[in-house]
Amino acid sequence: MSHIHKSTKTTEITMKLYGIKNCDTVRKVCKQLDAEGQQYEFIDLKTADLPAEKISMWLEQCPALVNKRSTTYRTIKADWLAAENDSAQQIALIQANPTLIKRPLIEHDDGRVTVGALS
Repeated sequence: MSHIHKSTKTTEITMKLYGIKNCDTVRKVCKQLDAEGQQYEFIDLKTADLPAEKISMWLEQCPALVNKRSTTYRTIKADWLAAENDSAQQIALIQANPTLIKRPLIEHDDGRVTVGALS
């Protein structure tokens, strides 16, 4: 499920923001982007169907993509560690447990991918 946040200052979507609606950091970043007049598409990680190719790209660009402090990670830690050298298995684990991804994840219009709060 995605939702486009419109602004009167810009006419193009400049980024995609992946997150979870009830995450405090995601809400904070959304408020910041709204205040700046940035237009973005919000994609809920809990309901999105994430293709393996996209997750692979994210893993390449963001070595710290997985939130190792999360409850989800602690639950599947043994599986994650067993898949340490198997990117296909890591991607499958992320697809099955999208809350492993640090939030928010932002795909910028220039191709960059960032995770966490904006600076």
